Amino acid sequence: MAAWILHLDFDAFFASVEQLRNPRLSGRSIAVGRGVVASASYEARAFGIRAGMSCARALRLCPRLVIVPPREEIYRAFSEEAFEICRSYAPCVETYLDEADLDLTGTERLHGGHVGAARRIQAAIAERTGLAASAGLGANRMIAALAAKAAKPRGLGLIPPGDEESFVARLPIEKLPGIGPVRARALRKLNIAAVADLRALDRHTLADMFGAAGRVLFERCRGRDIGPCRRAEFPRAVSRQVNLAAIETNPETLEALLRDLVEDAGRALRRLGLACRTAAVTIEYLDGIRAAASHGLAEPTRLDDALFEAALHAYRRARGRAAAPRGLCVALHRLAPDSGAVQPALDDRGERTLARHALMDAQDAVRDRFGGGALLSGRTFLLRALELRPPGAP
Repeated sequence: MAAWILHLDFDAFFASVEQLRNPRLSGRSIAVGRGVVASASYEARAFGIRAGMSCARALRLCPRLVIVPPREEIYRAFSEEAFEICRSYAPCVETYLDEADLDLTGTERLHGGHVGAARRIQAAIAERTGLAASAGLGANRMIAALAAKAAKPRGLGLIPPGDEESFVARLPIEKLPGIGPVRARALRKLNIAAVADLRALDRHTLADMFGAAGRVLFERCRGRDIGPCRRAEFPRAVSRQVNLAAIETNPETLEALLRDLVEDAGRALRRLGLACRTAAVTIEYLDGIRAAASHGLAEPTRLDDALFEAALHAYRRARGRAAAPRGLCVALHRLAPDSGAVQPALDDRGERTLARHALMDAQDAVRDRFGGGALLSGRTFLLRALELRPPGAP
């Protein structure tokens, strides 16, 4: 029996939700973000505005741009409405905040064909939530996701069984999942510009170049993706990033920015009821070079102090250059539901940990009610002091 995966990707998701909630924003150029654009409406994209761009640069490109702060709880409510529809069509649905993978294998007689089912799901989501979703059908999750991206916006892409290898062959190397800017530069130095070119490298060569990821790339460049569709109700990662408006090399200031990103990401993590086992940091320098590192935790945590300690380890490993960074990104990986349990201890460490959890919850409640700046840690207070410093002051 041939496998069929349907991938759904909500178009300009955050921006679309904001336009649906506020009709005055409909048809206008809007961006959702806090310092960095997380999502841009298609009207804003016409000006060249893209996710990951600093809000300051976005405003220069489009002075009439409306910037809306992100509200994850609202976006999750919209996506859950859409995911309920997905679950009525497939026995296994893997969901993320703005994407879903549905395993439609063996459901042909039930739904009367996969293409028809995909179109009905798109229509039902649009009717119930107002959201537009691009869709892709393929033999595995990677192919379905690539087909959906090629069909944006609002379209439906179909890659027939057996066409996976030829479909990915013509893609630029950067389009293959798992190949970011750093790996793409390394491959282009070897005159590998398209996915088809990557097939000239055998499995061992790719493993020598990229470790375990190289073995995965060996399969993906042939259109194969062995990752199963799993029931998952939480995102792959929670990340926050910032683009620096001015040149900054002071270690204390950069680490204060890092703490601010960790606290913002940690707050989002706790809203989702999740804990994290790995913190990763990416530094982008003014010359475009990126450096990244990660640090694992002995056990999952939701506490800002533990998350920051891991992120700081990763940051100091990645910060191998004296050059000024242009941007910082913190990503919390290896997420799992937060059980709320605290490891028992023979001394009073368990009680202290419980107290830290209670304090964290109380801090979140204050910030939710009065804003993120209502409570500041010592490091983030440094950022507030710098913001209030008169121009030219030491």
